Amino acid sequence: MPVSKLVPEMMYIVIPILALIIFVYLSWQHVPVECHTDLNSTSDVVLLNLKRCIDNCWKKHDFGLDGETEDCYIISLFIQDKSIVGNNFSDRDYVNVYFDSLEPSIEHMIKIRYNATGKEISLVKIE
Repeated sequence: MPVSKLVPEMMYIVIPILALIIFVYLSWQHVPVECHTDLNSTSDVVLLNLKRCIDNCWKKHDFGLDGETEDCYIISLFIQDKSIVGNNFSDRDYVNVYFDSLEPSIEHMIKIRYNATGKEISLVKIE
């Protein structure tokens, strides 16, 4: 078979495979990170989940550009090993923590709220 006919026939195979690869790559780029609202785990796992929930809420509200305040999540958590303090969230400058600490072996309820007036995510302990 001459090369001039082989190249177009190969394109019928190569182009769909490349399109499929690009589609799969792009679809994995937008996989949402899950926020669990009921946790019973170590402080490291609870802290990681709280940060995921904060990030999801911040993204949902267009990184502080949204004009409407909303309660994004109410999370029930039980910490098994050590306490979580407000300084644990200092790596996110748009987060304000309105509690001193979350002690272990006690069930806590935390509200994650987007505050449009302050352009912040608030973490509030519900008593």
